Amino acid sequence: MEAFMAQFKAYTKVTAQKAKAKEGTVEKRVRVAGEKERVAGEKVRVAEEKVRVDKEKNELKEWDVLTVDVDSYPEPKRSTLKKMQEKIMKKYES
Repeated sequence: MEAFMAQFKAYTKVTAQKAKAKEGTVEKRVRVAGEKERVAGEKVRVAEEKVRVDKEKNELKEWDVLTVDVDSYPEPKRSTLKKMQEKIMKKYES
């Protein structure tokens, strides 16, 4: 009976160690998943910020086109600039 109890205690100890190791693995996977989610969220935030900055740059370029004195340019450029200005104005009319 003593031998059986010794084997049972050893089995119980090994089973507990396996359970603890498995629990640690699960916790690590949860932490890694959370970190991946955080990183993905940060990538989305950075992408949205880049889009916002690009939009502002584009608006500044459009403003530069709108404020150009087209009369000071020779004819081929003048008509092109006028068309660009009209296109930009239509974009913001609403």
